[in-house]
Amino acid sequence: MIVHRYTEQPCPHCGHLLDASAGFDDDAEPRAGDVSVCVACLQFSVWAWKEIAATEKTPEDAELVQQKLSPREFNELPGDVRGDLLRAQAHLEALKKAQALKEAKH
Repeated sequence: MIVHRYTEQPCPHCGHLLDASAGFDDDAEPRAGDVSVCVACLQFSVWAWKEIAATEKTPEDAELVQQKLSPREFNELPGDVRGDLLRAQAHLEALKKAQALKEAKH
């Protein structure tokens, strides 16, 4: 598994600060159009370019941020991508449940 660290940004669903992405490909760095699952709320997001308006001191720019993935957008994803997201979501949910059980025993 490859892990890529990036500047913290809040999950567009729950506000949890996210600072890394993981994947099985050599390139885990997010690109516009990539989709992800929040480790805290388990909701889906999509990476997109967000324009930053120019100011007197800085030129116009853009940054790559996560935005909510709507149900319609989810349904428009290729079937294998939807399947991967649902499996990742289920895996994260199982990890959260196992951690909660472990903490309850202590």
